[in-house]
Amino acid sequence: MISLPPGLPDHPDRTRLEQALADLHRDLSRLDAGSMGLSAYGERYLRDHQGILAYSLQTAATLLLWTLGARPGSWSTATLVDYGAGLGLQGLLARAAGVGKVVLCDLFAESCDNASRLGRGLGLEADAIIPGDLPDLVRACRARQLDPDAIISYDVLEHIYDLPGHIALLPSLGRAPLHLAYASSANAANPRLRSRLMAGHRRIELQGVPPRPGSRPDDSHSAFLALRRDLLARHAPGLAAEDLDRLAEMTRGLAGEDLATAARMRAAGHDLHYRPDHPTNTCDPATGNWHECLVSHPNLLRWFEQAGFQASIRGGYYGAIGGWGPRTVKRILNTAIRLAPRRSVALAPCFVVQASLPAADHRRPSALPVHDRATRLPPS
Repeated sequence: MISLPPGLPDHPDRTRLEQALADLHRDLSRLDAGSMGLSAYGERYLRDHQGILAYSLQTAATLLLWTLGARPGSWSTATLVDYGAGLGLQGLLARAAGVGKVVLCDLFAESCDNASRLGRGLGLEADAIIPGDLPDLVRACRARQLDPDAIISYDVLEHIYDLPGHIALLPSLGRAPLHLAYASSANAANPRLRSRLMAGHRRIELQGVPPRPGSRPDDSHSAFLALRRDLLARHAPGLAAEDLDRLAEMTRGLAGEDLATAARMRAAGHDLHYRPDHPTNTCDPATGNWHECLVSHPNLLRWFEQAGFQASIRGGYYGAIGGWGPRTVKRILNTAIRLAPRRSVALAPCFVVQASLPAADHRRPSALPVHDRATRLPPS
């Protein structure tokens, strides 16, 4: 029987959440992933989650309690965004738990279609499913007169190309007080995880990775360094081979139009005031999708505070999966994380940013910036 992890805050809607957790776990466990009309990517994604379903749903329930539990009143009056929703599992649980309005947003339109099909098949449809990134979500919410006051997100933060820009735009999304919980398994504070992820950075940067069956069609699988060099050569065909090699190494972490700008600047003889700010972090040069970016926790808190949020970082919990020995170790670690949530981030499998935008500090802009393209290049 699936249950909530111990030590979570009490709330009047908690009993309904516990019942929704059990019901959704039962329904998804029995579901034939091939019967829902999902894309090949969606089927693979759902089967992956079915393999760790208890952990996926317990994590979703934990984020819901940490986010919605921070706002006053019944969850039936909340408008919740599941950002980077994928199949929308967190949104499914929110809908089953009686959250008033549920909005799903994902950059990948195919994922939005998959989430729509899954929600419809389970009778847990979201109120809105919005393809795009945060500026698209802000515009769509305004057009549909949706006013989110809660946001949850899991394993998305580490892929956002311009994370400071994303955070700066969050106050434009909904009404205050605005509460959010962003969780990421790219936990830079955990030495074991950090070492494994840095090895993965080096591998995809220098060697690439073979495609998996059901991979996203927009993912790059060749070595990122070689892809960057090819893109730079396309934008500055006159650069010498040695210059291209050096520029490709210097621009690790840039993508798209930023790479084009860097190539044109170097071709024109200008200095590029950009250097990678981490020894291994790297992103897909075609899409800007970071490969499990290890974000500095102090920087993350500073960006949220600059946007007007009160923010803290705590450790997330291990799932009750595996044999007796691993489960026992995880219970011990979860106890340590529960007793000292902020000091034990280095023990945790993931970290969670909990942030609130107080009503008194909220000044929702009347319009979005005209130029909302994500960029990581400093001003020239």
